Amino acid sequence: MFAEGNENIVRVFNSETGATSSAEYRDLTTQAVPLDMGLEGLCGCTILVVVSQEAVYFAHFFEDMAFIKGDRRNAPEPDFQGQVLSFLESGLPRLEPGTKRRKKNGERYDSLKQHADSFKTGVKAFILTPQNETKDAPGDEVIYVPGQLYEEQINQLKMKVLEILPDAGIIEYMYQAVNAKTAEGMKALDKTAKGKALYQFDPEQRKDLQKVWENWR
Repeated sequence: MFAEGNENIVRVFNSETGATSSAEYRDLTTQAVPLDMGLEGLCGCTILVVVSQEAVYFAHFFEDMAFIKGDRRNAPEPDFQGQVLSFLESGLPRLEPGTKRRKKNGERYDSLKQHADSFKTGVKAFILTPQNETKDAPGDEVIYVPGQLYEEQINQLKMKVLEILPDAGIIEYMYQAVNAKTAEGMKALDKTAKGKALYQFDPEQRKDLQKVWENWR
């Protein structure tokens, strides 16, 4: 769990929002109070955080909906095009809480493209994705090996981001996904920093940095 005191965090994903990829956008030019935005329970999914001095776009892409077929009975085939690439281009329908049903009012998660003009200064796109694992580890053991688990799809993700934001600098990170099906994995997700991603913005700090920049210009 996130530390106490973060009750007002903007959760990019939680179990009550429905089983689909998701995203949150904020205009930082009008953000008058500190902003915390993030998620927890990351154990195979990929996130994209696009930031600039003017805006932030934080997206979460489900592993077993976009990258691989889940192991649940009647699990659907992965839809990387719809859950990631088309999502960034044109958004994605929001679901009724705890269901797979689309909201009746047609509400959608914002696309990155619809906010492209907001990202102007110092644009960076951070991608956090799982590290590669061996396919023949015994039992529930996880053995990590060099490289990204979904390198081909991440390359497509990078190409889509650059198509929308040609000047974005892309920074990639890998994390070692724990096995959430084990007691040890669940404990790590609940009691440690594993599986958590947090973006923080403080408008007062930005003002101070702008003052420093003005002095050194």
